[in-house]
Amino acid sequence: EQPTSQPSSQLTELPNLQQPSKQAITHPSKPSIQRNESAVLFKIAPTCLPSSVLTGEPSISPSISLSDFQSFFHSNNPSVVPIRTPTALPTVSPNVLPKWTPSVIPTFQPSRVPPSCIPTNGRTNSPSFVPIFEPSAAPIASFTITPTYHQSIVPTEAPSNSSSILLTKVSLTITPTMINLQSAPPHPFITLLNVSSISRRIDIIALIPFQGSVTCAALIPPTMPKSISSISLIGVLGTSNSLNVSMISISSLQPLTTYQVYCYAANSIGTVETSLDEVLSTSNLINTTCCKTVSQTTSTNFVYKFRNAINFLSVEISELPVQSFTLSIKSNSSVGLFSPSEYFITRDQSRSNLVLYSSVRSIPVGVYSYWIQLSGPSAKEYTVITPSRNGQSVSILSVLSINQEPPTPVLSFAVYSNDGSFMTLTFDALTNKGRTSNTFDCSKLFYFACANVSHCQWKSSKTVQAYVRGDQHCASPGDAVFISGSSSVKALCQTADGECGSHTWKNASTAVSIQISPPLYPILPSVVISSPSSIGSCDNLTIDISSSSGSGGRPWKSVSINVEGSDSRSSSNIKNFLDAMYLVSPPPHISSSLIAKGHNYTFSVRLCNFLASCGEAVHRVSAVDSSIPVISLQGKKTRVILRKSLLTVPATVTVSSCSSSGSKMVLKYDWNILQDNQLIEVKSVSKDPAVFILPPYSLKSYTSYTISLKVTILQSLLSSAEFVNVRVTPGSIYSVIGGGTSRSVRVSSTLVLDASQSYDEDIFALTGTAAGLQFTWSCSTVLPTFNNSCDSNLQLQYKESSLLIFALSTSLGTCSQVSLIVSDSRNARYAQSTVSIVVLPNTAALVTASSNRPRELINVGQSLQLVGAISFPNFADAVAVWSVDDKSVALSDIALSPVQFPLATVDSTSYLVIPPNSLSGGTVLTFKLTCWATNITTFATITIRVNSPPSPGIFQVIPNRGTELSTLFVLNAKEWTD
Repeated sequence: EQPTSQPSSQLTELPNLQQPSKQAITHPSKPSIQRNESAVLFKIAPTCLPSSVLTGEPSISPSISLSDFQSFFHSNNPSVVPIRTPTALPTVSPNVLPKWTPSVIPTFQPSRVPPSCIPTNGRTNSPSFVPIFEPSAAPIASFTITPTYHQSIVPTEAPSNSSSILLTKVSLTITPTMINLQSAPPHPFITLLNVSSISRRIDIIALIPFQGSVTCAALIPPTMPKSISSISLIGVLGTSNSLNVSMISISSLQPLTTYQVYCYAANSIGTVETSLDEVLSTSNLINTTCCKTVSQTTSTNFVYKFRNAINFLSVEISELPVQSFTLSIKSNSSVGLFSPSEYFITRDQSRSNLVLYSSVRSIPVGVYSYWIQLSGPSAKEYTVITPSRNGQSVSILSVLSINQEPPTPVLSFAVYSNDGSFMTLTFDALTNKGRTSNTFDCSKLFYFACANVSHCQWKSSKTVQAYVRGDQHCASPGDAVFISGSSSVKALCQTADGECGSHTWKNASTAVSIQISPPLYPILPSVVISSPSSIGSCDNLTIDISSSSGSGGRPWKSVSINVEGSDSRSSSNIKNFLDAMYLVSPPPHISSSLIAKGHNYTFSVRLCNFLASCGEAVHRVSAVDSSIPVISLQGKKTRVILRKSLLTVPATVTVSSCSSSGSKMVLKYDWNILQDNQLIEVKSVSKDPAVFILPPYSLKSYTSYTISLKVTILQSLLSSAEFVNVRVTPGSIYSVIGGGTSRSVRVSSTLVLDASQSYDEDIFALTGTAAGLQFTWSCSTVLPTFNNSCDSNLQLQYKESSLLIFALSTSLGTCSQVSLIVSDSRNARYAQSTVSIVVLPNTAALVTASSNRPRELINVGQSLQLVGAISFPNFADAVAVWSVDDKSVALSDIALSPVQFPLATVDSTSYLVIPPNSLSGGTVLTFKLTCWATNITTFATITIRVNSPPSPGIFQVIPNRGTELSTLFVLNAKEWTD
């Protein structure tokens, strides 16, 4: 068959992968066991044959009763009992009764005389002669138990190499085979010893009846798991200790929220699992204890007298209330410091409104104190977090005269990000950035371990992000950070002309050190074990954890791998090999000689990062005694993708043979995709049968899927299968207002703000209302005085994705801020953007700015094109200039177009083109197009975000030299974060 563009079942020819030929021991597979209440046939292997054969009638009557035999059977045989019997009972019994089952069955005959198999008058539990040595290999076969059905009344002649025990309701046929005496595992019942909540975390301590693992998930009622796999998909796993106790922590939950905790257990070899009914019946209801917070930050630690400080205070509410509360900003000023000073928060409020802004009114020189006060039914749900200065919790506002030196900035806080990829350093006030560029060598301003090989970026005039070198000895939580002695960090001059005499101001103290704090919610390592679930008799095994994430861009602080299996000796040998030889990358191959065929193994991996956060995962492997397709699905077992993303699941399939023949094998590939255990009609578009590909927008958001692959060798019809889980999460919503972040309108004229290009990443090729987006506009007056409304200077007309603005005749010289919230139809996702509106005289030019990037986001390797439009009411001599707020960016040197040009027509268009690799990654740049004409200056701005490349990462080639067409090289990229 030839593969098609949408293969669900495809064939491919695979040459035999030759390995050294070896003599394999054949072990029978274990068939299913069934039960009935009449008669059952079991095959039990003695080490030699009975001395007598069956005759038509038994010469000796059985000397044991049915109850005696049942007691003997249940004490000496597996606990699994057949459930199916024949419809008729035999009427004869054998003339020989085997009397024992050896306690140790070697895989070869001992050198001594074997034990006697001739029955005696009395039944015993041990052979008449016992071998005096242990076999060199543990038995690796198990009972072959097969129900047979005797329809005739009189049995026919029995085979010469077997004997039968016939009791009233039971018939046993004994044939030479190999056995492994082991009982079935106990029922996987979970006892939840303790379920407790600490802050936003739930801790579970569970007892299970065997060595294995417990996986728990916390869901908000009425949501319930639909299957065990759905718990596995979102749950947290914990392996049991020597006392069969598992401890699981589920973190980053919503505060003061009710959760239902669901847990299931699995034994160490994955053959026993708790049923969904038991999981639901043993679930536990618990509340997270805290903490909803109200936190505040300020744009600076002072303002100048009689000047409005726009959005001076920002207040963030972590979660919506159960009911409602009122947030008030109080102060010791009789005239009131803030506007607005009171907010009413309800449970139905949009989550986009959980960040509140308040501005400082024009007030005289002085030192003022302020605080946040909560009242109402839900006030007790929250803790108000007040920023600290020099170790003291304060809320102080200093109002200075124009020529007064402001307080010297203090390095007040250092904390690692949740994923450990960078460290945030925060000053308590706006700084002059130490006269550095936006991106700089960290050692120019700071001293910490590895500062000289780490790079820093200013995110604002008071915040720096430090991307610390990913070595184990570099700065970690608990270490100290200083300001470098060679730095000159001063307060930022905030006068309009930039003249403050700041060169005489004090530098920030280099004697103050702060301790690096760990993140509040450190990332939990995601342990990914890439390994086949089944291997053949001659296959080596690789346990690859190199795709695991959450290391924080550093080597793992600790790696531990435990091995358990149905064969303890080989499990111990594999564990010893991994302890001595294991590397994360490249991982070593576990030789097939260490693996006992016909057995199952469970590999438990625990990884811990430098943030003291650990994660675990379990992988089970079955070793079969035949040549089967060995499948590895590259990547994570559980994958999280966006709906807009291409889904690719590549498979690597090998078939190894113990023989030296070079015959080729034809493989058949069958891919399926299931949703809630139901097959869905979604087909791969790949032309390669070993790769499953779905184009973007093929799957639904908020939905989980299982993708499975079955590969069959057509010559032998032997097959194996693998699967991955895929969870589709929603994308982002983007609020896009055309024309730039600052706009102007002439007095008594109209301006239209158009947000129709706003879009939802989950909706293909549609924008605005066509994509189901909802638009909420608001407006506040910034100058000359702050007001929550724009009614006194602007007349607004809302039209869904557009806003029509008419500047009243009284609005000349005013500045307003228009805010837009764009949300989806469920109000589950949102985006916000703002535009400043300045009202100009009738003779002024109007300026707009836009970019060729709809999201105003570019990668370092992309070019940037900005478009400026300038319109005059009447022709006038004018000049336009492009500029940028980062002084380290020399536009005139890097731009491919003029940055300054004369305007010769009433309507002009200006382009600013910046080539790739000209801007630093991780920066936020504000470009301004300014027009000077008839003594009136107008401008427009647009903000561009330059995406950071992945960092810090390591690239290795192992070995670093070799011979062409001979040496196998491993190219390894690890510890990269983005």
